[in-house]
Amino acid sequence: MNLAPGTLLGRQYEVAELLGRGGNGVTYLCRDTASGRDVAVKCLSLRSLKDWKQLELFEREAKVLESLQHPGIPRYLASFEQDTDQDRGFFLVQEAAEGRSLADMVRSGWRADETEVSRIAAELLGILQYLGSRRPPVIHRDVKPENIVIEGGRTGGRVFLVDFGGVQAAAATAEDSLGSTIVGTYGYMAPEQFRGAASTASDLYGLGGTLLFLLSGRPPSAFPVDRMRIDFSAVRVGARLEAVLEGLLEPVPEDRMPTEDALAILKGQPRPARSAEGALAPAGGYSSPKASINRRRPAGSRITVKKRGPRLEIDIPPSGLSSDSVATGAFAIAWNSFVAFWTISAVAGGGLLFGLFSLPFWAAGWQLAKQAFGRQFIRERLVINLKSWKIEQQLALLRKGGAEWSEDAGQTKEMAGRAADLQGADIEVPLVVNGQPQYQLVLQEGINRYVFGEGLNPLEQEWLAEVINEHLAENRERARELGEFVAEPPAALPEASSRSGAAGQRYSDWAAAEAQQAARQAELSGARAAEQARRAGDRAAADARRAAEAAQRQAGSYGGTAWGGRGRQQQQQQQRRVDDFDSDDDDMMFKL
Repeated sequence: MNLAPGTLLGRQYEVAELLGRGGNGVTYLCRDTASGRDVAVKCLSLRSLKDWKQLELFEREAKVLESLQHPGIPRYLASFEQDTDQDRGFFLVQEAAEGRSLADMVRSGWRADETEVSRIAAELLGILQYLGSRRPPVIHRDVKPENIVIEGGRTGGRVFLVDFGGVQAAAATAEDSLGSTIVGTYGYMAPEQFRGAASTASDLYGLGGTLLFLLSGRPPSAFPVDRMRIDFSAVRVGARLEAVLEGLLEPVPEDRMPTEDALAILKGQPRPARSAEGALAPAGGYSSPKASINRRRPAGSRITVKKRGPRLEIDIPPSGLSSDSVATGAFAIAWNSFVAFWTISAVAGGGLLFGLFSLPFWAAGWQLAKQAFGRQFIRERLVINLKSWKIEQQLALLRKGGAEWSEDAGQTKEMAGRAADLQGADIEVPLVVNGQPQYQLVLQEGINRYVFGEGLNPLEQEWLAEVINEHLAENRERARELGEFVAEPPAALPEASSRSGAAGQRYSDWAAAEAQQAARQAELSGARAAEQARRAGDRAAADARRAAEAAQRQAGSYGGTAWGGRGRQQQQQQQRRVDDFDSDDDDMMFKL
């Protein structure tokens, strides 16, 4: 429906000029003849409908806008229908957001510094926080530079979020939950929107794409993508905006940065994090948030290292068979075979206690086997973020020495924790084979140790340790600037000296209960130890009796008439020694 200037709509709104055309209507700037102010009137023509879903979205937009009251959202004024000779029009009237869209401003040459981008981001986060607080939440589904208007079209102007044509009230209809309608703009759409599963977190992804557009002048679709994650490492940006971008553009909605966290970072609301000694860490001094790793990968290595701001990914493919692994594997098989033979012989000849002496050799054999075969079929990935870390190990089919990481593979082992607890990566020597030390890479997390990259060349292990430690050092600098968002100060245990009155009594009760529990635990441990000692004594006595019987049979077979008397005498002495052993064993059990 094309309306000429001067056309009167709803007997009140006079068309002044065309503002723009969208996928779900045409918007005109009109003058309200009753109040004399400018308004924005969105029109949808019945004849131009492609399907009835367009009309449903238009009516939903009017109902949702009528319920919203926020300074960053143009206020709803009215909605009505109007017939012409050949058509019917549906109209939605809002306050006019006088200004220009971010897309128009950037195209005309306007550029914003990081302070202005942070201000715009904070205002938009406030709008999205308001929409998410509605019940049910309101989802815009098309947050992009074209739908963000800056009042006056200049730096510092008020920020408006417009065009709610794709708005969705969460779980409003069964069709929405089934993903029958996909609304959004490529590049600014979160991955889950492609399957129709939009949520409030989807709007945050669109905001992240908008901020990236403001900082770079390029749409998100112009950047390389790795595992659905936009790689914006080429964009130079400060630590705060970098952390917000990384969090908002997280492809997994559950891992996407919440609105509250993004606002806290941009506004500098978190208090400075405390160091381990309790002193306040320095607030500034972080000069290179995107300092690259200057360590070169060893020639011939197939390990992949990717660094995007505070995120580090290390991908270790399966090694495949080599002459070194075959030689080590052959030695491991020979070693374990010998240990197995020796263990079986020891158990058969001397009892279970003698077989236990082979346990250290079994441990060495297991370590050898892991060194030889551990990396032939295992793919490993280490991911270190600002707040968390994760090691994933996955069975992988060998295809030309490697395999792509599969997110859907069932045979995956995962170890994870808090990045603030990581101390760094070390190289250790667990054993020496034929005079050659066998190295392993260890990730230190407090008292916990996580081994990965087993069987790698020592040069690769040394390189990875340097990469990890350098990245952790950079993230600690980021943590000092971002404050408590990254690391909460550890809660101190209460001290009795600072307690008084009822609080002191509660602490005393707690301490007494802890002591009682420790005493009970010690008592149970003592009882278990006594029981184990008794069983060991019974087994030793049984072994001694069997040895005595064997000696008796041997003496009988050689004694004859000449040795009969001496054999019986030796048998009686042997029996007395067994009885004395049993008596001593009983005394020992009594003392225990």
